[in-house]
Amino acid sequence: MGGDSSYDPKNYLGFGDWDIVPSKLIDTALMETAADDWLGDFNNEGLPELAIGRLPARSAEEATAMVTNIAGYSTRFRTCSG
Repeated sequence: MGGDSSYDPKNYLGFGDWDIVPSKLIDTALMETAADDWLGDFNNEGLPELAIGRLPARSAEEATAMVTNIAGYSTRFRTCSG
């Protein structure tokens, strides 16, 4: 997923202006918090079947740089291992 996540996806408090893909707010024992696990929970049992992560990019340029770096690392790793 791209974009950072915040508790304020509509930027009412001035902290969520880069929240490209908002997180779902879930209830915990003490409070409500943002979580992305529901995106990988395909059978709605509350546990994700797929790991979810974010690239906290605030612009298309940042996202491109991150993806290029990850792809470059993957290429280097395959070359070194074998």
